[in-house]
Amino acid sequence: MALDFKRYLKKCGPVYHALSVLHVYSNRYSQLCDVPLDMCINPMGFSFAPNGWNYLVEQLKEFDREKDLNVKDSILYKYHQRYQPKNMSDLPISAGFQVHFKPGLFLYPWDSFKVEESCKGSKAKDAHSSRFCGPSSFALIEKDFLNLRNLYEYMKVHGYRPWYFKNAFIGGVFLERENGQKRFVVLQGNHRTAILAHLGHKKILARYLSGHYKCISEKDIKDWFYVKSRQCNMEDAKAYFDSFFILTGNERAKRMGLEDAITISERQVELEHS
Repeated sequence: MALDFKRYLKKCGPVYHALSVLHVYSNRYSQLCDVPLDMCINPMGFSFAPNGWNYLVEQLKEFDREKDLNVKDSILYKYHQRYQPKNMSDLPISAGFQVHFKPGLFLYPWDSFKVEESCKGSKAKDAHSSRFCGPSSFALIEKDFLNLRNLYEYMKVHGYRPWYFKNAFIGGVFLERENGQKRFVVLQGNHRTAILAHLGHKKILARYLSGHYKCISEKDIKDWFYVKSRQCNMEDAKAYFDSFFILTGNERAKRMGLEDAITISERQVELEHS
């Protein structure tokens, strides 16, 4: 008799999740970490800090202002139309550096945030299928828009509940400067991080991701994949790394004409309620 894998997975799913939660909890001191929200940033350098600019946080503000918002009128849609970097050099260039090393999207001097990929080199990601930048299909943007709105409504009532659902933990990788200063690059749970930031939380409970580095340290710069293979010089490598500590997202919001639009819109709301 052939095994019905769909039925089998459906039956085992809750058990697997329960065992996974038990494993994380049992190893919580090595798998979990409390991260200040003002330390959090996304892979493109958009900060979740109160003084930063992150398109997901701005979209949440827009949800508060306009209950019947059309996707094509949203910050999220405008962001994907206007922020379309050709390669990853937009990161250091936006921070004020000039670099020769211009890898594909989501590649850095250390290659990627995954251990195995960084040991042998990985392929650049396709912007068309990315939620972090455009160009993106309308279907992808609309799905992201609806998912963010639905999750926002849920979390306003129930809060952040990483123990209840599969892959519900916010996850990422630390970057650490030689002076000890840190950033936490959010790789899983950017929507949840944005919602927690928007709701005024000061820190998040995050999980180290399986197969990823826990921390990428500046002191190891000579061993980073593209530096070691002499495809990226030390100066450029440091520029990419330092960009995560310099950028807030405001600089690109201004460039895209989105920061001013948000400020004007918020002032209009204030005037209407004054």
